[in-house]
Order: sequence, then structure tokens, then C-alpha cells
Amino acid sequence: MKRAREIGAMGRLRPSRSSWLRLWSSERRDVRASPGSIAATDELAEGVGYKLALPPPRNDNLADFRVLVIDTHPLCPNAASVIAALDGLVERLAKLGVHVVRGSAKLPDLALTTRIYVELLAAFFAADLPADAREAAEAAARSL
Repeated sequence: MKRAREIGAMGRLRPSRSSWLRLWSSERRDVRASPGSIAATDELAEGVGYKLALPPPRNDNLADFRVLVIDTHPLCPNAASVIAALDGLVERLAKLGVHVVRGSAKLPDLALTTRIYVELLAAFFAADLPADAREAAEAAARSL
């Protein structure tokens, strides 16, 4: 299996052929180009007049960056294979001098934010429910 991206000489990530992976590259040209492929809209349709203007990267080398890794969630378990892949990436970044942390006091309560999000999403979808469907959903919720 081919590696999606490799860490090259001088501690720089070499982008793969997939354009979305260039987001993680430290090369200025890649960092400037790749967010547009992810966040920009289609210029021929709804994106007419839309411009994604991001500031230039603050650093040139990976060792100058700080990385917060969130590999667990209190309400959404993660696959062991995903955690193992993240651990491998974290190890490679740490070897290159990147300051990597796995938690922060500034991080919001993930369980609470997820519950609030689900409540808001449910309210959005319930707004268009017919009265009988809404009553059935309310009765089911009361029985929990």
C-alpha cells in the first residue's frame, strides 16, 4: 500500500498526488492552494463572486508549528486503526520538532457541545414535521 504522504528531507511534508492532502504540507505554495480546493465553492455555479482569502502561513517549517491532537470523543468511539494511524503521525511530527499536545484546558466539553448540536439539529428537522409525526416523536421521547 502506498503511503499517502512522506516526510522528506529538511522536515517538510511532501504532498501526494491527491490535492486534498496538500493541506498538511508545509510548503507555502501548497498551503495557499489546497484550502481553496476544500473550502471554495464551484465558480461556475453558486460560487460566482465568492473569494476565499486566507492569511499567509505563519511558519515555513513544521518544527515551528503547534498541533493539538483530538483522537478520542466521549460520545463517539474511534476505531483502533484510526487511533494507531494518528499515533504514527504524531510520532513522526514529534521527531521533526513539532510541539504536539493531546489535550488543552481551552478545549470545550466535547460531550456537551455534541449534545447541544444534536438538539439543535433535531429542532431544525422537526420544524417541518407534520403534526401527527411530531406528536408520535414526542410520545416516543417521553417513553424513554
